[in-house]
Amino acid sequence: MSADTHPISPARFAEAVRDLSLATLHLKALEIRNSILHLQYSNAQLKPYAEGAATTLDAADASLGRPDPDCVEAIRENDVVIARMEERVQIIREEVEGRGHSWNEFRSKEEVESEQQAGAANGVNGTTTATTTNGLGAARAEEERIAGQSAQAANESITTTATAASQHPAWLDGTFQMGTIRNGEIQLDTTPAQPAPQTNGTGDRLSDDELRRAMEERMRGLGDGGDDDDDDDNDDNDGGMHL
Repeated sequence: MSADTHPISPARFAEAVRDLSLATLHLKALEIRNSILHLQYSNAQLKPYAEGAATTLDAADASLGRPDPDCVEAIRENDVVIARMEERVQIIREEVEGRGHSWNEFRSKEEVESEQQAGAANGVNGTTTATTTNGLGAARAEEERIAGQSAQAANESITTTATAASQHPAWLDGTFQMGTIRNGEIQLDTTPAQPAPQTNGTGDRLSDDELRRAMEERMRGLGDGGDDDDDDDNDDNDGGMHL
């Protein structure tokens, strides 16, 4: 990245992160730190050439051991970008703490080690304070709260619909049944438990087999109704299926 470009100003960056959630701020901080690590690694690779300790394939430079001006310039530009990114991390920290949350969960490994070393130098036990460097903490809680509300609303809607369908009397009293037709024969699925059992004309309860046979006979009667002169069958044929 060139130092001569015109990146977003700190004020505009602070305004942009104001509407981001804690989880997004956490990811943005990780993204910036990852870029910083790449630039620092690049500088470490360029440093021997910039100091003249290592030489390029150019024979003249190899004999003279002169610093490579291109590497020197590349390191300078990387340092400018690193400083800008560190400023953005600080802006994110101010935004997080401004919302009343702790920065501990956003700290990098380097920050934790640096504070522990500083505490040890000052005679303070740096391990007395519990820290979390790789968790989401409050950020995760916020995201789970939002996701939980949406999931709860969706589950309530699905549960209400499923309950209404499963408890409808038509599916329990045999009004609606499912099955398949194979080789011209109707094969009905097993009916669920019926809280209000069907009865025959004498008041006795119909068994599942009796109900199934009655349905099959009724369906066959519909198919043969056009050839029967009986008035009742003709009425059923004209009016459709009657249960």
